[in-house]
Amino acid sequence: MKITTLTLAAAAAVLTIGTSIAADKPAEKGAGKSGAGQPYNADEVVKKFDKNADSKLSADEYGAMKKFKGDAAKAKAEFTEVDADKDGSVTSAELKAHHDAKAAKAKEGKGAAPAAPAAPAAPAAPGK
Repeated sequence: MKITTLTLAAAAAVLTIGTSIAADKPAEKGAGKSGAGQPYNADEVVKKFDKNADSKLSADEYGAMKKFKGDAAKAKAEFTEVDADKDGSVTSAELKAHHDAKAAKAKEGKGAAPAAPAAPAAPAAPGK
């Protein structure tokens, strides 16, 4: 009886410790991505790609994001757009503002009524 009680207590302790460790560990895959009901976490994105630990992203660090798939021109164009103060780096605040603006624009587009089809052109006047 004592061995069973000790075994159950040890198992409960292991489960409790394992659960708390897993809860403290940040998710690596998809860091910063917002899913259903999850807010976008720009701080996590910066932490993941900030290789020199200066709490901001250089153009090279920004271009390393998977979404660009090695497309340097696309990465540079978006980096220039996101770098609101044009200081050559992107902070988590700039990244979040850019993300929020894109999300608002997308949401606005989804709520709009579809455009009506164009009216057919009038027939050409017969020539004399």
